[in-house]
Amino acid sequence: MNSEDIKVTVCILSRNDNKFIEGCIAHIFNFVDEIIVIDASDDSKTIDIINNMKIGGKMGGGTNVFPKLVLVDDRGHIAEDFSVERNKIQAMAKYDWILHVDTDERFDRRFLVNMKKLIAKEIDTGKIPVIFRFPRVNHPNRENYPDYQARLVNKKYTIWKRRVHEIPILLTISEDLGLDISGVDNSIIIDFPIIHFKKDKTQIQQRWRDLRHVDVKDNYRKVMVISIFKNSIVWVKDILVCMYSSYRFNERLGEEKSRLEMYYSFIDGDSTDGTFEVLKDYVNEKSIPSIQLRRFEPKEEDFGIAKGDPCFRYRKLATIRNHVIEQSVGDGKLQFNDEDYILFMDSDVKFDEYVIHELIKDMEGCGADIIAPMIYIEDFKGYGNGYFYDSLAFRSLKGKQFNHLPPYSTDINMSGPSEVASVGSFYLMKYKVAKNVKYTGMHDSEQVEFCNSVRSNGFRIFISPRLSVLHVNFSKYRLEWH
Repeated sequence: MNSEDIKVTVCILSRNDNKFIEGCIAHIFNFVDEIIVIDASDDSKTIDIINNMKIGGKMGGGTNVFPKLVLVDDRGHIAEDFSVERNKIQAMAKYDWILHVDTDERFDRRFLVNMKKLIAKEIDTGKIPVIFRFPRVNHPNRENYPDYQARLVNKKYTIWKRRVHEIPILLTISEDLGLDISGVDNSIIIDFPIIHFKKDKTQIQQRWRDLRHVDVKDNYRKVMVISIFKNSIVWVKDILVCMYSSYRFNERLGEEKSRLEMYYSFIDGDSTDGTFEVLKDYVNEKSIPSIQLRRFEPKEEDFGIAKGDPCFRYRKLATIRNHVIEQSVGDGKLQFNDEDYILFMDSDVKFDEYVIHELIKDMEGCGADIIAPMIYIEDFKGYGNGYFYDSLAFRSLKGKQFNHLPPYSTDINMSGPSEVASVGSFYLMKYKVAKNVKYTGMHDSEQVEFCNSVRSNGFRIFISPRLSVLHVNFSKYRLEWH
């Protein structure tokens, strides 16, 4: 079956979820054909947010309108049976395939870009009806992992049961089997986990009672998010939306769940296509006190190399990277210490709001000094979405070349962070690395040379396969692959 013929409706049940609803809808709307939200809140906050999105508010840079977003105002309704609510919203769907999403859940982008292909594959192999289940990671401490959740079903074959902790049952299964249908319900396990953010209040209160003698501010970490722009008008709004989502996400987590102070530094290299004006308008519009915006174009004579030299571009980028680190955090005003973070990202990437926080957790867990997510691309040379990108980044692991397409190198531990030789495009490093190692670009990519110097200084570099970042579709903009 052609995956392009498959249509998917997202069903969301919301109650007093104004802190989560915008991010929930935003992370998924590009991959589905209809979104239904039933809101049973006590006030209008959630509905106001959704209505603003429907008329093309600030989401997506003010350019996206949501005709496929259906809002049902059910304010004041108290659900007594969650299976009834699931069946009710499922019946409203225009399409048969239903992706049930809780407002405080975020799906892995690698699943979303391949969702319809996975469905088509199961149809072609005759396994329908099936129920797709996902391991769920409870943020921030990963309790109850894997906590498998049924989220993708076909409504023609599925009905939900149980008042609480509801589960889907296939209509082809006899009712006299009861609710224990393990081994009978034709489940498909999806490898990519769901990130779950909401925490039980009693757990939070107990955790912070245990820390009552700790000054929270003393345990704060700072992260400086840096991106370099040059004539990036075709994708600048994409990355700004991602950055703003990560900032709002950190705010929503609050002091009880996040001890992270976020700063942003945008460097524009004298763009002539309007990029700088978009950045300037964004900085003026958003109420983020921690954004720095500068224009910086280094002089060619400062490189000590002719413009026609193959490494001219790398030397130039190295100069800019060293300059922005010095200007952003090296002057001492923000009082960065060795264990604080710098995140470099290319201006042509897209990422989910939780990626920075999860990357920091993986860094601390594996003892990395630099860590990066997996980099995927949009429809590279006809191969389709979701494939590994290593043009200059992730060049080698123990002297072995990475593969562009699955299967990946057997040296990569896909279930946890793996040590690698180099990274690029999107990577987090501790400030002590930037203090001790400078970018050069003398003979190769400034990022590859930097990583070589990092390792020679005793620092360790890792990737985290469970996290992903998407590179823009270059063919879409008629640009050459760099």
